[in-house]
Amino acid sequence: MIEEGVYVDYHEKREWGRIRVSQALILRSEKNPKQAYHAVAIDVSEENIGIETNARLSLGECIQLELESESKPIVVQAIVKRIFNNRYGCTFTDADFGRIFDYYVNMFGIMLEELKVQGKHLLMMI
Repeated sequence: MIEEGVYVDYHEKREWGRIRVSQALILRSEKNPKQAYHAVAIDVSEENIGIETNARLSLGECIQLELESESKPIVVQAIVKRIFNNRYGCTFTDADFGRIFDYYVNMFGIMLEELKVQGKHLLMMI
């Protein structure tokens, strides 16, 4: 678990509602919390965020995302659930209990998974 930064209490603040698509983020990983990477939000829902970053992340990895433009940084914790090239689908975690939400509504990851099972191809315009 990452120890640096201010964690968000899911039940009280829901601060990640302030993260918007195309917003610049600072990403830190549990593997090396002192190293900061740039990331961009490409999909945001109530429990999930899709990001594009040059950081090399793995499934199940715990990360922190911080809004770059905030004067008082908002830091949220998430876990990597989907990977496609340099795009990652992450699920926000509950900072108090460490629970991971079961709602995977990152359509980017779900569509790829479903089409792979059906043996079809997917053409995306991003």
